[in-house]
Amino acid sequence: MNEGPDNSASLTQNAAGKNQLTNRAKPQKDEAYERIYKDIITFQLKPGEHISERVLLQKYNIGQAAVRTALLRLEQEGLIANKGRKGHQIIPITLESIRNVLELRLILEPAAAEMAAGRVDAKRLTKLKRLADVDLSKSNWKVNLKYLEANRDFHVAVAEYSGNRQLAVWIKHLHNLSFRTFYLLENSGIKIRDGQISHQAILDELLTENGKEASRLTLMHLQEARDNTLAAVMNLPELQQLSITAL
Repeated sequence: MNEGPDNSASLTQNAAGKNQLTNRAKPQKDEAYERIYKDIITFQLKPGEHISERVLLQKYNIGQAAVRTALLRLEQEGLIANKGRKGHQIIPITLESIRNVLELRLILEPAAAEMAAGRVDAKRLTKLKRLADVDLSKSNWKVNLKYLEANRDFHVAVAEYSGNRQLAVWIKHLHNLSFRTFYLLENSGIKIRDGQISHQAILDELLTENGKEASRLTLMHLQEARDNTLAAVMNLPELQQLSITAL
């Protein structure tokens, strides 16, 4: 029975054409970085694991120059370490590194909020707030990268409105470093208790140009996040294993 023309070849060509368009739209070095970075924060590449260029070339099917550029960028961001002939190692997670990131946020973000007061886009921040307002103690947010990114983007957007672009860059980097901690907790089934100081309270003060109060609420919000995160981390069964090292 004639089942009609075989379109598999044309479909394959169309798919190949779309991939080529995608590759042209995004440089290989950026694609390599994003894929390796995502695998690091989601534990596809585990803390403490050693990786080689050869393995990465096979895994991602991306050119050597792009992989090397991505590795250099990840090294600069503190996610991997160059071990010479041994290749590269995914930086282990330690209690000290988790605490350092949280405390740096305590220093930078309240200052950013104070400078941003009266300069923010209410519509943009309200949209980000809606995505980020998830009670982690009640929701099943398995591999919920959208929540993590929305929460990050809310805080980064506040920093952008401060007028200090470098401040926003650093705050985004600190949030990105924190992603591994959240995935580590989620993979262990440990929930983080929700804080009392909401994004809405901070947003209200930013809109009324009350910089001092926006800064104070941001500080309290981050102190709660630090305390709740560290309390959750202390319950990790991996505490004495390679994936997280005690002080």
